[in-house]
Amino acid sequence: MRIGVNTRLLLKGKLEGIGWFTYQTLERMVHQHPEHDFFFFFDRPYDESFVFSTNVTPVVIPPQARHPILFTLWFDWTLPYVLRKYKIDVFM
Repeated sequence: MRIGVNTRLLLKGKLEGIGWFTYQTLERMVHQHPEHDFFFFFDRPYDESFVFSTNVTPVVIPPQARHPILFTLWFDWTLPYVLRKYKIDVFM
């Protein structure tokens, strides 16, 4: 299965709340399910420490979605295109 994940909140040295929960959950999920391919979608350059295993493919999708308008552009326009491009089965 090809699983796409919104990893915009994984920021090196700035993990708080949802970002920390996302980090902990994904790290465990990736290691427990090597039979699946995970695609981590970032909106900016990412730290290699977030690529937990060989079954993770990091993808940077512009623009950086730190403003409500840019987030809408990223989530409603750019992301659906990328999900189709990578043939993602499930997005979370």
